[in-house]
Amino acid sequence: MSKRATRYDNIVEIARRLQRLERKSLEACFARGALPPGSTRARVTTANARWASAAELRDRALEELRAEIARLGL
Repeated sequence: MSKRATRYDNIVEIARRLQRLERKSLEACFARGALPPGSTRARVTTANARWASAAELRDRALEELRAEIARLGL
């Protein structure tokens, strides 16, 4: 049995990627918050950068999902 593509396949793929990226962003957020008081500036800066990077990728996927939904007229 062959797989037939539907017009919703892209939405599902993007939504799954968005879900993975949201988890990664949350993990980075919690890791940043879990830094002990008195952490070095380098550790804080690195944690902030990881969180910002993960959040940016998540936001791009969200915009891609919105664009795909709009393209389909849903």
